[in-house]
Amino acid sequence: DIITVRGPAEEVLSHAENQLGSHAEGLRGCSSLRSLLEYGEALGIEPYLSVDLSLARGLDYYTSSVFEVEALGYEDYGSIAGGGRYDEIVELFGGNPVPAVGISFGIDRLTPILDEKGVFQGLQRGARVYVAPIGEKPMRQALQITQTLRKRGISTLVDLMGRSLRKQLEYAAKKGVKWVVLVGERDLEKGVISLRDMVSGEQREIPVDSVVEEVS
Repeated sequence: DIITVRGPAEEVLSHAENQLGSHAEGLRGCSSLRSLLEYGEALGIEPYLSVDLSLARGLDYYTSSVFEVEALGYEDYGSIAGGGRYDEIVELFGGNPVPAVGISFGIDRLTPILDEKGVFQGLQRGARVYVAPIGEKPMRQALQITQTLRKRGISTLVDLMGRSLRKQLEYAAKKGVKWVVLVGERDLEKGVISLRDMVSGEQREIPVDSVVEEVS
């Protein structure tokens, strides 16, 4: 019945070690889990850890411990994340042996939990800014402006399809963005860009280096 045991880490591991006796491979597994628990204690997360000897992941490339994560108070949702150790997977694809561990998250389970906890309240959904290069030549500067805005935490879209200005403005309106940054070759020669308020329709020229301040 050893593989059905689940509960507090120390209790489960002590029981497993007693049951395993002199089974070397099983004892190595217990030792590996104890090492993980020591790290957990050092990180201050030991109270949240338990051991489930019945746990098995659905992929066969794992080479050691596997784990799953549940949200406290939302255990009925099942695991919201899972992963494990797979030291041989890089070698399997032709690389050198590399120790590795990974985790994946279940967005379909996380989303309703976060929504219930109010995480999404007041959160802006979708992009705030659309950067519209006018023609091919300003594309480099348009990408630089886009990257500058994104680095400042401003959700930004940029046209990469070479659409006409009319099509870009239609797309920006469809996406519900607040601001459109028009990047034209002649404007750049003057060190300015045009900023359009998609709500009021107002459009004005601003210095390139003030775009973050203007759309924040």
